[in-house]
Amino acid sequence: MTQKSCYGTMFPETLGGSADNGTVTGKVFGYDTAPRGLARPKRTPNVGTKEWEDCLQCEAFDSCHKLSSAKFAPLVAIVGPI
Repeated sequence: MTQKSCYGTMFPETLGGSADNGTVTGKVFGYDTAPRGLARPKRTPNVGTKEWEDCLQCEAFDSCHKLSSAKFAPLVAIVGPI
């Protein structure tokens, strides 16, 4: 089976973010960053509900979600909580 180009991309590819205002996104999940002076930037999680609904309808949802989670887990372990 040929996978869609979005396969395995539900979560962002990075947790590093930046000190500038911005948005870091995967296909469904991501976060917005806002600077806080010398402190670490404030990060607010966001979810694309339309994208999530689209993913739920996809025949590859289970394996895509597993791959997305497997790719995301090492980022959390390396960078720590956002």
